[in-house]
Amino acid sequence: MTPWSSRWGLPLGIGWAGILVSAWVFERKLPPAAQEPTWGLAAVLLGVPLLSLSTLVVVRVASRGPTSFVGDQMVAWLMLFGLAVHLALLGDALGVAPPVGRTVPWAVAGLLVGLGLWFRYLPWKDAMGLRLRSLLNDERAWMRTHQRVGWGLVAMGVSSPWVGWVLSG
Repeated sequence: MTPWSSRWGLPLGIGWAGILVSAWVFERKLPPAAQEPTWGLAAVLLGVPLLSLSTLVVVRVASRGPTSFVGDQMVAWLMLFGLAVHLALLGDALGVAPPVGRTVPWAVAGLLVGLGLWFRYLPWKDAMGLRLRSLLNDERAWMRTHQRVGWGLVAMGVSSPWVGWVLSG
């Protein structure tokens, strides 16, 4: 995989998939009466894909330099999360999927577990890591901190759906 394809290609492809799914839903699945353009319809069909694509641009501009393959995969994982939320919203709106309130907590859990597993392997001084002066000056501290934070994210991801279920009554 070339650096461009992991840095921009895969995440852009995921964002573009969200827009294509929206176009398909608009063209094939919505009844003609529901196809009248409104801000609400535009928000459901384009809101999450455009938010994901803008997040990609912001992350890439803010990183101020190349990221590692691991950092690129973290961005792609974030884009996949946006696509999963988008599909959950569309499925809920069309009545073909469970309510968003039941599916999004699981998507958040997947996001946290995936980011946690990738976070543990970020190379020293990667733009996607924690940018603290003490960590940037000490490679051992960087690795130890990212290992701990990564496992913490995994633990939060595993426990979050269950905590949500308990708190929801």
